[in-house]
Amino acid sequence: MPCGFDVDVSELTHVTKGCTSADISLICREASISAIKENLNYSGVKMEHLKTAILRVHPSEIQPYQELSDKFQRLVNSKSPSEACVHQLNRPKELSSWIKMMDWI
Repeated sequence: MPCGFDVDVSELTHVTKGCTSADISLICREASISAIKENLNYSGVKMEHLKTAILRVHPSEIQPYQELSDKFQRLVNSKSPSEACVHQLNRPKELSSWIKMMDWI
Protein backbone atom coordinates (compact mmCIF):
# COMPACT_ATOMS: atom_id res chain seq x y z
CA MET A 1 0.00 0.00 0.00
CA PRO A 2 1.50 3.37 -0.96
CA CYS A 3 2.13 6.19 1.47
CA GLY A 4 0.20 9.44 1.39
CA PHE A 5 1.83 12.75 0.55
CA ASP A 6 1.85 13.78 4.22
CA VAL A 7 4.25 10.99 5.27
CA ASP A 8 7.53 12.47 6.49
CA VAL A 9 10.22 9.80 6.24
CA SER A 10 12.73 11.98 8.08
CA GLU A 11 10.40 12.25 11.08
CA LEU A 12 9.73 8.52 10.95
CA THR A 13 13.44 7.76 11.23
CA HIS A 14 13.59 9.76 14.46
CA VAL A 15 10.48 8.31 16.08
CA THR A 16 11.44 4.71 15.25
CA LYS A 17 14.93 4.88 16.73
CA GLY A 18 15.71 1.60 18.47
CA CYS A 19 13.26 -0.37 16.35
CA THR A 20 14.39 -3.46 14.49
CA SER A 21 13.45 -4.10 10.87
CA ALA A 22 10.79 -6.53 12.15
CA ASP A 23 9.37 -3.76 14.36
CA ILE A 24 9.21 -1.36 11.40
CA SER A 25 7.57 -4.02 9.25
CA LEU A 26 4.93 -4.51 11.95
CA ILE A 27 4.40 -0.74 12.19
CA CYS A 28 3.80 -0.57 8.42
CA ARG A 29 1.41 -3.52 8.56
CA GLU A 30 -0.55 -1.97 11.46
CA ALA A 31 -0.72 1.37 9.65
CA SER A 32 -2.01 -0.33 6.49
CA ILE A 33 -4.71 -2.14 8.43
CA SER A 34 -5.75 1.15 10.07
CA ALA A 35 -5.97 2.86 6.68
CA ILE A 36 -8.13 0.04 5.28
CA LYS A 37 -10.42 0.06 8.33
CA GLU A 38 -10.84 3.80 7.97
CA ASN A 39 -11.81 3.61 4.32
CA LEU A 40 -11.96 0.43 2.26
CA ASN A 41 -11.56 2.42 -0.97
CA TYR A 42 -8.54 4.41 0.21
CA SER A 43 -5.26 3.13 -1.16
CA GLY A 44 -2.68 4.98 0.93
CA VAL A 45 -1.27 5.21 4.44
CA LYS A 46 -1.30 8.62 6.12
CA MET A 47 1.21 9.89 8.65
CA GLU A 48 -1.46 9.66 11.36
CA HIS A 49 -1.84 5.92 10.66
CA LEU A 50 1.90 5.44 11.05
CA LYS A 51 2.07 7.49 14.26
CA THR A 52 -0.79 5.50 15.79
CA ALA A 53 0.91 2.24 14.82
CA ILE A 54 4.21 3.43 16.34
CA LEU A 55 2.43 4.05 19.65
CA ARG A 56 1.02 0.50 19.57
CA VAL A 57 4.20 -1.31 18.58
CA HIS A 58 6.95 -1.38 21.19
CA PRO A 59 10.58 -1.72 20.05
CA SER A 60 12.06 -5.18 20.47
CA GLU A 61 14.28 -5.65 23.50
CA ILE A 62 17.61 -6.27 21.78
CA GLN A 63 19.97 -5.03 24.51
CA PRO A 64 20.41 -8.47 26.17
CA TYR A 65 21.17 -10.03 22.79
CA GLN A 66 23.68 -7.28 21.99
CA GLU A 67 25.45 -7.84 25.32
CA LEU A 68 25.57 -11.59 24.68
CA SER A 69 26.97 -10.96 21.20
CA ASP A 70 29.65 -8.65 22.63
CA LYS A 71 30.69 -11.29 25.19
CA PHE A 72 30.84 -13.94 22.48
CA GLN A 73 33.00 -11.71 20.28
CA ARG A 74 35.43 -11.16 23.17
CA LEU A 75 35.62 -14.92 23.73
CA VAL A 76 36.19 -15.63 20.04
CA ASN A 77 38.85 -12.94 19.76
CA SER A 78 40.67 -13.84 23.01
CA LYS A 79 44.16 -15.30 22.81
CA SER A 80 44.04 -17.93 25.56
CA PRO A 81 41.49 -19.93 27.58
CA SER A 82 42.35 -17.98 30.73
CA GLU A 83 41.81 -14.67 28.91
CA ALA A 84 38.46 -15.97 27.68
CA CYS A 85 37.61 -16.93 31.23
CA VAL A 86 38.33 -13.42 32.49
CA HIS A 87 35.74 -12.05 30.06
CA GLN A 88 33.21 -14.71 30.90
CA LEU A 89 33.52 -15.00 34.67
CA ASN A 90 33.31 -12.08 37.04
CA ARG A 91 34.05 -13.74 40.38
CA PRO A 92 37.67 -14.61 41.32
CA LYS A 93 36.65 -17.92 42.92
CA GLU A 94 35.16 -19.17 39.66
CA LEU A 95 38.19 -17.91 37.74
CA SER A 96 40.69 -19.70 39.97
CA SER A 97 38.65 -22.93 39.80
CA TRP A 98 38.60 -22.75 36.03
CA ILE A 99 42.36 -22.09 35.80
CA LYS A 100 43.08 -25.04 38.15
CA MET A 101 40.92 -27.24 35.97
CA MET A 102 42.81 -26.09 32.85
CA ASP A 103 46.14 -26.89 34.53
CA TRP A 104 44.85 -30.35 35.42
CA ILE A 105 43.89 -31.08 31.83
